[in-house]
Amino acid sequence: DVIGWPEALDEKSYSGPSYFLAGGASDYVDAAGAQHIHALFPNAAIDALEGAGHWLHAEQPDPFFERVSGWLRQRGM
Repeated sequence: DVIGWPEALDEKSYSGPSYFLAGGASDYVDAAGAQHIHALFPNAAIDALEGAGHWLHAEQPDPFFERVSGWLRQRGM
């Protein structure tokens, strides 16, 4: 029940700014995943932190923080 995607969300989207940061060594966000992200979040920025896997926040905490905080700063957040 935990794994998967609720089908009802396929009909929803969020058009505000959003940021997806994936590990460059992770296969969680591939080309098909990026296409699905853009379908649900049309103004999404998708970035990769090279050398990090799925747990990029634990593997590379400083670069993770810099990327996320830099994206937020650019938007005045």
